[in-house]
Amino acid sequence: MDTACGFHAAPGRGEGPQPRQGSCLRPRARLARANRAISMLVVVCAAFLILTHQVAPTAAAVDGQATADGTTRETSGFRVTLNARWQSDPWLEYFEDIARHNTSALDRLLPSVTQFDSIDAAHRHLETTGALARETVQLINLGVQYRETLPRVAALLDVYNSTVHAHTDLQSCSMFVLIDDKWTCDLDEALAWLSSDHDHGHDTHFDAAIDTAPMGDANAWQKAVVYGHPRHTSFAPFWQRLRKLPVRVALRYVPATSSVVPARQRLNGYFVHLNIKDLEYKVTDDRTSEGEASAAPDTPTRLESLDAASLETIAARVAQNVTTLDDLARITAAYPVTLPEIAASTAAPSAQLCANLDANREMVEARVGRADKMLWANGKLLPASSVTIYHLLETLRGEVELAQDAKRIGLPWAQAVSVLQHNINSEAADYFDTCAIEPVVWLNDLESDAQYKSWPKSLRNLLTATRGMKAIRRNIFTLLFFMDAANSKHVAMALEFVTMVENNIPLRFGLVPLVNTDPASKTSRLGVEFWDIYVAKGRDAALQWLASNPALSLTHPDEAAHATLLAARNQLAVHDDGEMFFNGRPIDIGESYQHQVMAEYQQQVEQLAMMVYYGQLDDSTNMNKYWCIKPTTWKTRSELAFAKRKPEHRWANFDASALPEDVDLAAQDQYPFVHVTVRGHVRDAALEAIKAAQSTARFVLDVVADATTDQGIVVNGKLIRHLPAEMTVDDVKTLVHVEWVRRLKQLRLSPTCVAMDPPTFWKASSLWWKNHVAAKKNENGFRSGPGHRMNPFDIVSCDKGKCLTVPAATESGGTDDLPVVQLVALLNPVSTNAQRLVPLLQEVHRALPYVSVTVVWLALPVTKGARPQSVLVDSFLGVTLYPTVHKRAGKEDMTVLDEDRPQQSWWQQVVQSVMGQRKETVHVFSVASGHLYERFLSIMMQSVVDRTQNPVKFWLIEDFLSPSFKATLPALARTFQFEYQLVTYKWPEWLTAQSVKQRTIWGFKILFLDVLFPLNVDKIIFVDADQVVRADLAELVSMDLEGAVYGYTPFCDSRAEMDGFRFWKHGYWLSHLRGKPYHISALYVVDLNRFRQVAAGDILRQQYQGLAQDPNSLANLDQDLPNSLQHMLPIHSLPQEWLWCETWCDDTSLTRAKTIDLCNNPLTKEPKLDRARRLLPEWEVFDERAEKVRHNVLLELAAKSRPDHEEL
Repeated sequence: MDTACGFHAAPGRGEGPQPRQGSCLRPRARLARANRAISMLVVVCAAFLILTHQVAPTAAAVDGQATADGTTRETSGFRVTLNARWQSDPWLEYFEDIARHNTSALDRLLPSVTQFDSIDAAHRHLETTGALARETVQLINLGVQYRETLPRVAALLDVYNSTVHAHTDLQSCSMFVLIDDKWTCDLDEALAWLSSDHDHGHDTHFDAAIDTAPMGDANAWQKAVVYGHPRHTSFAPFWQRLRKLPVRVALRYVPATSSVVPARQRLNGYFVHLNIKDLEYKVTDDRTSEGEASAAPDTPTRLESLDAASLETIAARVAQNVTTLDDLARITAAYPVTLPEIAASTAAPSAQLCANLDANREMVEARVGRADKMLWANGKLLPASSVTIYHLLETLRGEVELAQDAKRIGLPWAQAVSVLQHNINSEAADYFDTCAIEPVVWLNDLESDAQYKSWPKSLRNLLTATRGMKAIRRNIFTLLFFMDAANSKHVAMALEFVTMVENNIPLRFGLVPLVNTDPASKTSRLGVEFWDIYVAKGRDAALQWLASNPALSLTHPDEAAHATLLAARNQLAVHDDGEMFFNGRPIDIGESYQHQVMAEYQQQVEQLAMMVYYGQLDDSTNMNKYWCIKPTTWKTRSELAFAKRKPEHRWANFDASALPEDVDLAAQDQYPFVHVTVRGHVRDAALEAIKAAQSTARFVLDVVADATTDQGIVVNGKLIRHLPAEMTVDDVKTLVHVEWVRRLKQLRLSPTCVAMDPPTFWKASSLWWKNHVAAKKNENGFRSGPGHRMNPFDIVSCDKGKCLTVPAATESGGTDDLPVVQLVALLNPVSTNAQRLVPLLQEVHRALPYVSVTVVWLALPVTKGARPQSVLVDSFLGVTLYPTVHKRAGKEDMTVLDEDRPQQSWWQQVVQSVMGQRKETVHVFSVASGHLYERFLSIMMQSVVDRTQNPVKFWLIEDFLSPSFKATLPALARTFQFEYQLVTYKWPEWLTAQSVKQRTIWGFKILFLDVLFPLNVDKIIFVDADQVVRADLAELVSMDLEGAVYGYTPFCDSRAEMDGFRFWKHGYWLSHLRGKPYHISALYVVDLNRFRQVAAGDILRQQYQGLAQDPNSLANLDQDLPNSLQHMLPIHSLPQEWLWCETWCDDTSLTRAKTIDLCNNPLTKEPKLDRARRLLPEWEVFDERAEKVRHNVLLELAAKSRPDHEEL
């Protein structure tokens, strides 16, 4: 078990924060670390080194890249190809490429497409006739080159073959039409239907997922779906006649046998990762694979050694000497082989350059938080660590469209880009004044209560680097809960607040009794009584009454108290199910409210700490009312303007060109740039309120009475569907005012827009809104959404050699000479991210002459049950789903995690008494990577089944298993009598990923336990692949974990000679654990029900996300993470005999061992195979059994087919 070795602990963990170092020469201690890094690089025993190459479709210029046919050259000794399993059609791919950019151009091409004998000829026609702008033509060329629409065409043909083609009466038709759910192959009949006076086509339904963008008159009420192939001879004449009718038409493709390309097409545009093994310990399998004996032996290539000074300055040397993007691409493609050559052939960087690069890094860290790889397109931040050519194509398409919109409305492109880059912080306005709420049952006061007397009072304690919450004797953070005393869940949460106060959580807690408009309701009567008891007898008496499950009092309710409580509720528009406010910020009530509070707490701590650091806050500031008196805090809350939950608001298309041309933009208009559209048939009272508000607030109003979908009101693109039952004029005015203050006022006052006249600002704001709404419609729910823009040169500087600038070949942005797309990349030139990004930038710049590229040098220190639904996947980018769930009516109070199981029926008890108790399945989870660990895994599984009396089911992470082992698994399961299931999980985009394969495996072991397994698995036992089990694992299943979510075995202390490697005995871990043991992660049992109940997965991921930003944290990820959280998520310590490891445990305890782990030994470095054979007599027996099964499977596979080589 590799992670058990203490010497893997990160340097400096116990010594506090390490000083940040620059990119050039540093003191002797730094050189010593560099020397160690060099030696590890030479013997290839650092963690996995990832070599990443962009596989381009053009002729390869460097080793490892693709040739024109999408294959890699074999100069590096291996060949990589990627073949698609789908059929496709190049002409249909081309049509889809055009439709993505301009449907009207496709509409113009279809009637004459059969006249062209090639795609190139058709493309030239569109360009010469002006149907497509030059920028669009070039972008389509790049999309065709990379087969961008291949997945969509393949998906559409698959849909056709699996659904429509099933109709036997249509199989002989080369073309047919769908009108009102009726099919016809008679094209004249279809035209007659649509030309008649009847209502044909009114009920035809379009499907955005499979329709090529509808064409024709957008206002036509008649619709038709045409199935056909535009290259078929019958298509063009029919299309010409159809397009003369006032009909909206959608096109769906029918495969044409003459142009369909068969499956197994070569793909390109992907990256190749080469993972080099860690050879510090011998982790290779000693078995000889079939055919391996005759293979040519490997020729080892040894990297030349670098001295520490050269390694320290390597990034700066590249920055000083590279002058073209092609030069940089050649260096990154061959990294790290080129490092010695660079060090030998380039001059040492000047002190001025080093200072400039350090200044750039420090500026980025100050503005962004940490210096890291970044990529912007016109200021739009892209995912630099995972971006592909397809991400870039999608982004470039949006930027070209925005540039064309700016040109159409007459807005200079430089001005437009500046407006787009203005970042409006609309979310910061969602704070409300809770200080004016008077009827509050305060549970504590951090400034006056005696229990906080020993805490420091200065706000400068916000700057301390301690983890967890800041214990400061000031009422900085307040959590206010509008609670329903008649709701048992609310009462339980209120009592949780009391427990938090007793545990010295540094928040001020307050309860506001919730009432409704009916004074006689149970909610109102109990709320009023709770408040009256608090006023008359104090906090303790009120809480004691609340905890006693009180009945309704017979006394008449206090009308004055009810009016006071109702006014407090109305002031903040609190919903019937209650609400919380953290310093005025609304928090949804639910099982995860604690995590929402903690996320908001961390954000506010960061904000306040920065203000304290810069002297904007000091100890004289009144923190009790700090959040209430901020200029952005709202004094009242409107239900219409501030919807409680996001699903109540959606985003509709915002088209400035559709607005009335006579919009009054006079200076006296109060809200001239707020546009309200009423869609559909809203209530008359609501419409009258909107019109009345418009007469005084003077905003732009548009009424679309015949809208059939998404009815409601649209305010600058934001659709509000659920209008209040009694909407007032004040509600509408507040809504318009909030929209103005949140966004448009900020935009109007921005440096770019403040000097604009009203018509120009209207053009600029309409473009900004189009970008903003598009981003909101695709928003992924996280703060750094895809629409976030900024000016990258506000945080980086490009003077004095800090950047490599490659101008656009043609400046086509307009008269202001600004390129249509300006790509800015912030990266370290000798990093794996540079290997990914530089070829992409090179390819885009080469193909699109209107794109400029700027590479900003970043020289860093050298460091080491739902119903199944069909989802159409039609892009190389895949599909990201954001499912929402809700409880069924009448089931709101039930949970899938009920601790009490249903009682057995009488018949079940009789059957069990006759047939015997059915043994519960023991569920075992494991992960393995590489042939050696797969060999260990097959032995571990045998040992579990051999010793465990109950049925056993293994859950294995599929992502890391080889195809040969997966082929062997069914035979292993049959032979040794166990069940198995392969599970897979994609690492979430929002969670910091690991770049080293072993650390990714560690992450899978601990971060996703709540989502990997179905709900009917109550307990799961993780067993490392390199273990042998000598006990019945059912003992762990039945073991009482005493309320803990998991149980681990502490590290052994009995082998004295290893004391120097027990890192948990000193430094950081000694002080953090405070007497608790440090546990090993080779074996542990998880109570999944309890794990989910306390949201342990969220807690682990949140802690991981915070620590993963620091490269010196989580050296042993799967162990450090749960051990660091013991004070929040207690670990049940298993008896020591449950895990024996020779590295840490003495020899006498081996006889009592229930599981034996083959830990690495930093003293002996003995290979695991040798140790297994020496220590475990049963190991050879298990190994021979598994090898026999494996050999038989390989023989069976060889008999079926014998391929010349494996394909990726």
